[in-house]
Amino acid sequence: MMEVGADVAAAVDPRTDQLPTEEKKSRRSIRGRRSSIKLIPEGASPVMVVAPLSESVVADKDISPIVKLTNKRDRIIAYMNHLQAEKEDWENRLQRRQQLWERAKCIAERGLERKRVEHVPVDELARVDTGQKPRYVLNRIVRAFNKQNEDLHKQKEMNDLLARRAALEESIAKVYLY
Repeated sequence: MMEVGADVAAAVDPRTDQLPTEEKKSRRSIRGRRSSIKLIPEGASPVMVVAPLSESVVADKDISPIVKLTNKRDRIIAYMNHLQAEKEDWENRLQRRQQLWERAKCIAERGLERKRVEHVPVDELARVDTGQKPRYVLNRIVRAFNKQNEDLHKQKEMNDLLARRAALEESIAKVYLY
C-alpha cells in the first residue's frame, strides 16, 4: 500500500510549522509494519512516498511471464472447479426437489385409492391379539365375522342373480324354439 504525504503531516512540528531536517531510517505504518523503502520523487515538492517492503512490491518485477501465465492458469482452473462444484450442488438440489415432488404426488394420489383390507381368518385373530384385552379381541372377531358374512351375503346375491339370468336365458331360448 502506497502512502503519500501521510507521514509528512504527522511529522510537521505544530510549534514551528516546518518539516524536520533529518529523516528517520525506518518508520511504522498505521498497521504497525516497518518499511524501509523511501522513494523521493524528482521535483521541488518535499513530499515523501513510502512503500512497504513486501513480496508483492519486490517480487512483481522479477516474475517471469511463464510464471504469471501459470498462476493465471491455476486461478482459472480453481475457478472452473468452483463452478463445477456449484453446478453439481444445484443439480443435487434440483434432484432432491424433484424426488420430494414425486413423493408428495404419490401421497396425494394414494389418498384417492380405496384402501386395501386384508382378510384374516377368524380363528387366527385370537392368536394375533392375545396381548389385548378380551373385550377388544371379541369386538374385533365379531367385526371380522360380520365383514365375512357381508361378503358372503354379497356373493349369495350375485349367485342368485346369475341363476335368474340363466333361467331367463333358458326360457327365452325355449320361446324362440317353438
